[in-house]
Amino acid sequence: AEAAHPRFSKYGDRSCVCRDRGFPVVGLSDPGLHVAMLLIAARVDRSTIHGLGVFALERIPEGTPVWTFEPRFDQAFSASEFTALPVQAQAHLRHFGYLDAARGRWVLNADLSIFLNHSTTPNTGAPGQEGAAVLTVALRNIEADEELTCDYGTFDAGDKPIAAEGRSS
Repeated sequence: AEAAHPRFSKYGDRSCVCRDRGFPVVGLSDPGLHVAMLLIAARVDRSTIHGLGVFALERIPEGTPVWTFEPRFDQAFSASEFTALPVQAQAHLRHFGYLDAARGRWVLNADLSIFLNHSTTPNTGAPGQEGAAVLTVALRNIEADEELTCDYGTFDAGDKPIAAEGRSS
């Protein structure tokens, strides 16, 4: 049997539970990964939608908080900060992050949510939260082992430039 990292115990065949925090964290069989900003138990695995995706480890009832922006953990970049980044970093941010034009920033999540895939019928979202601190919730009951999805179009302005006052132009 595979020896578990001292801080982790096995949770299924692909994820681990952090013993000192008491909640599951992900890792493609890597107990060294410890991610806390997703607010639910999740893992990354192959997706039938695209590449890798985020999957629920247990049932998530409708309305359950799934993710929130944590400024001490996630990163936000103003238009000028984004422009000052090396080209390779900008490409990484365009691929794994998103343009939050309503708040005038590029956002790079530091957790597994970078692997959330797009769906026009998503099971997670942030309805009615324009202008507020975003809290993503389950839009319906999500079953264990179901892939979590979101509608990119509801929060990602794509490559539209950010004007100085924080609105896309």
